[in-house]
Amino acid sequence: MLRTLVSLALLAAPLAAQNALDQFTGGLNQGGWTWGGPTIIPASGGNPGAFLRLMDADTFAPQLRTSGTGGPFAGNWRALGVHSVGVDLITISSQFSEQRECTLELSDGVHTIYYLGTDFVPQPGQGWKSFEFQLDPSSTTMPPGWAVFDVGEPDHTWNAVITNVKQITFFYGNPTFFFIFDIWNAGADNLRISSHPIWTDLGNGLAGSAGTPTLTGSGQLVDNSNLKLDLANAKPSAPAALILGLSERNASFKGGVLVPNVDLLVSLVTSTGGMLAISSHWPTGLPSGTSVWLQTWVQDAGGPKGFAASNALEATSP
Repeated sequence: MLRTLVSLALLAAPLAAQNALDQFTGGLNQGGWTWGGPTIIPASGGNPGAFLRLMDADTFAPQLRTSGTGGPFAGNWRALGVHSVGVDLITISSQFSEQRECTLELSDGVHTIYYLGTDFVPQPGQGWKSFEFQLDPSSTTMPPGWAVFDVGEPDHTWNAVITNVKQITFFYGNPTFFFIFDIWNAGADNLRISSHPIWTDLGNGLAGSAGTPTLTGSGQLVDNSNLKLDLANAKPSAPAALILGLSERNASFKGGVLVPNVDLLVSLVTSTGGMLAISSHWPTGLPSGTSVWLQTWVQDAGGPKGFAASNALEATSP
């Protein structure tokens, strides 16, 4: 269902949301990415194509990071509006099997802040795995989930780093923990930062008998990654329609605003609790910056003209 619509997006011009992307094609490494150990760039085996490979490194934790100037990945992220940072990782081999978080670290050369990921780096044999970290660069206080590495007042350190990012690091594990040394073979591909939020709530909900339905989305929106839509606060056991569009329409409709253009309409029925849960996968091969607009409409006599509507979402691939 969702694949059907977003596959059509290949025919549409994507938004220019990507700030930087390293795929290592032809050995190009814009960010000066390094594992800090023996590193090569094979022409194949990546996700897909070339990738940055760590070879037999004797270390307590692989640390993929930018070096030198950091190229297009560095700078004032507040001014650039960087909303997401992503990487694809593979663990080819290690001596010991253990669950380690994927942690994002940002540094201005003096201070370091970090976000301990909620997902684990891939185990040997698991294959490639995508990670996406979302952030709010406009925040002047340290957002939830972020912390200062070593010492520093949180808000001051956050503002110092986010306005002068000099190094990005993806750390295998919690950087405040102690790990025993291991022999690591790992790989990285599709290093990216994006100036556009992945999921944007556009509002325009229309209240019905159960209140205003709420639509939320989750997922990284990279090749073949899981994505999920959840609807709550809708009329129970009621006919509904999920509307998906490749552009915004913002037309007056049934006393509310129909936000997406109607490129695909999916008929559904809400649960006895007034909810819906829809799972799918983001297709492979879509250009960075591809956007899809979504909104759910529910038949509801409690609405102004017999309908209630959820807020609309804009989903944009990083």
